Amino acid sequence: MRLEFREAVSSRAEYYRTTDGDWAVRCRIMDHTTALIDMTLTVPNETQAKAVSQEWKEKSQEIYAMVIHKLTQPDHIDRIVEEEAPQN
Repeated sequence: MRLEFREAVSSRAEYYRTTDGDWAVRCRIMDHTTALIDMTLTVPNETQAKAVSQEWKEKSQEIYAMVIHKLTQPDHIDRIVEEEAPQN
């Protein structure tokens, strides 16, 4: 499954200076033109921005899997279903 993930999608990261003087790192996992995840992290300096960018390219699969797992755990889904159920 891990090999299929690498073939089907690409991990991208780029960093830039913000207008506030910090550095932002845009981290994405793309499936062709569709973003599976797209997040921007702000860090205080270019060294950290470069490190985050490089690490994202190495660890994006692991991070994406963790985020999906955390957001779709059965207790979360059960709670959402209960909240959406009509109240009698």
